[in-house]
Amino acid sequence: MSYAFLMALSNVTNTFEGLVGSALFWLFSRPWMSWLLESFYQSPLDIAGNPDERTLILQLFVYISLFFTALATPVGAVLRRALERAGVRISNADEKPITP
Repeated sequence: MSYAFLMALSNVTNTFEGLVGSALFWLFSRPWMSWLLESFYQSPLDIAGNPDERTLILQLFVYISLFFTALATPVGAVLRRALERAGVRISNADEKPITP
């Protein structure tokens, strides 16, 4: 049951990810957003150096993903400390239960 729940959650988040990604691509490709692509092109962050609009937008996606990954890193550290304070230990190793 847990596996089914996690798979359903994964499917929902993948759908949400696709919707947000397509909305961002649509937003960045609008003519009134050309200033962002023009300022990004040939900036130090423009790794590809390609003036193609799709390439520039995909590079922006990489930096957006990097931002949210960096944002999630402190959450993991805070969660680990909170679990340690509560005495919760999570392990992937196959351990034998301690019997008194």
